[in-house]
This record gives sequence, structure tokens and C-alpha cells, in this order.
Amino acid sequence: MDSRNRGRSGQPGGRGRGFGTQGQRPPREGGGQRGDRAPNDGPRRHYPLPLDTQGLLGDSPAIALEHPGLAFQRFIWYDRPWQLDQKHQQRVLREIAAQTQALSRETSPFSKALKALHDRAEAAQHILASAGWQARSITGTVDWRLVTGLGAAGVLEGSGMVLHRLYGFPYLPASGLKGLIKHFLRIEEQRHDTDPLIVQIFGDQKQRGAVIFWDALPTTWPTLDVDIINVHLQEYYAQHSEDGQLVPPADYLSPNPVYFLTVAAGTRFCFRLLSRDVSLLEQTVDYARKALELLGFGAKTRAGYGGLSVTESAK
Repeated sequence: MDSRNRGRSGQPGGRGRGFGTQGQRPPREGGGQRGDRAPNDGPRRHYPLPLDTQGLLGDSPAIALEHPGLAFQRFIWYDRPWQLDQKHQQRVLREIAAQTQALSRETSPFSKALKALHDRAEAAQHILASAGWQARSITGTVDWRLVTGLGAAGVLEGSGMVLHRLYGFPYLPASGLKGLIKHFLRIEEQRHDTDPLIVQIFGDQKQRGAVIFWDALPTTWPTLDVDIINVHLQEYYAQHSEDGQLVPPADYLSPNPVYFLTVAAGTRFCFRLLSRDVSLLEQTVDYARKALELLGFGAKTRAGYGGLSVTESAK
């Protein structure tokens, strides 16, 4: 029976948007609940989504993978009842990473949408220029890999990633750049939060900042890579006990691999800053360049992630 005609309890004739897992036993492996066939005739895919949403997915897994953001944050599938182990997490992330390869083509609708977004941003800068605002842009190229939002809450353990809600590409939030510049000023110039320069740039509770930061968008649709954190002594670090005694670090403890997505090397991001004070804007852009190159952006920068080579775009 078509699942779109089921009610909250999963029975025919009901009304509402009942979940496919509500009021039912967990589906058997390979069947028992509506889902999509995995590629190469693999096991049936199950989505913990409302029944009407499951119906919209149709019979092709490609539908759920078209938008990387939705595939990563909403359309996580499972092939065994209620189990999302690390091996399965690796499969899910590899599919999403492979999809970004197709989206990065110039003929892709997603690539065209990203280009249109940049065109609108440049048009907005021209409009603001007529009102007295000055704009500067710098471009940061990822040296190796970059990951941001790793600790964000999500379905997959330890695999957070900041993806645009509408378009699905990874981007660097403006709040992250502001925090990075503040941190740079603290450690390099020993400035505190009440320092006049910091207050002038970022503002405080009494006045707004004189510099506007925009989210950094990739210049072209970026590709994603799957990376791994392999915790070798999880039980020791978690301080689990056996018979009331702590577990010692030993070679017999099983490693616990955690897979996550990263932005591939060579990806270029455009950082846009605006202000009416040209001198302050130039100074802030210089701080941004130094902070990005010295400290990097995002998570795991001490392990080599997030390094950027910065060049200034045409004014």
C-alpha cells in the first residue's frame, strides 16, 4: 500500500503526517518499509522521515542526493534497522562527496546558481558604493583541506559541516572571520575586547561596528573529500571501568574511526568587507589577511587543516 495514504499510526485511512517509524516495528533488513533501492541493486534504503516525504523521494536514491545540504542534514538513510555505524557513515559521506564532483561542472544548475549569487553580491556592492560605502574583497585558497562546523549537532557523529541552507555548498560564516580577527588581535597585538580599535571595528553593546563582514562564498562549486579521525584508545580516554577499575591504555583496545567531510585543497573563497571608513577598512582587510594565513580558518588548524593563501581581489 502506498505509504502516502497512511495516517499517524501507519494504518490506512488516517490523516496527518505520521512518521514511518511511529507505531511500527523497525523494518527488516532489505524490506518492510518504503525506501529507495541503493545503487547497484544493494539493500533497500530507509529514511526516518514523514511518510509523505518518503513518497516524494520516489524510487531513485539520486533524488535525495541532488542537494548536498539536504543529503547531509536531512536525508540520511540507513539499510539496517536503526543502525548508523561508522562503516555506514563512511558510505553516506562518500556518496555526498561524489555528488559534489558532478555539481562542480560549469553546466550544473548548482554552479550556475552560485555564479548568480556572486553576481548579486557584486551588484549589491555597487549599490552600496553609491551610498558612500567602500568594499574590499580578498580571496583565500585552501592549502590542504578545510573543515568548519565539525562539532555542530547532526545525525552523523563527529561529522558536522557548515553547508548553505539554500544551495548546499560549504561556506565560511562571517561570524567566524570576525572571531578569527579578534583572536589574532589578542595574541599578536595584546588587544582586549574594550580596546578602542576592536570596538571601532566590531562594536559593542553601546555602538555598532564600522566594518561589515559578509559570509565567504566559494568562487566555484567546491568538491568535498572524506577524511578520518581514528581514536585508538577510546575506552581509556573515556575512563570506562572494568570491575570498578579504570581501563589502562593498551594495544588490544579497538580503534574507533570517525569519518567526516572536508573541503578539498585548491578551493577558493571570496571574503567581502565593507565600511564607510576607508582607512579602517584597509586596516581590517590587512588583519584579515594575516589572521587567515597565520592561524587558518575552521577546526583542527593545529593539525594542518584550514590553512589559506590569501590574495586581494580587484577593488
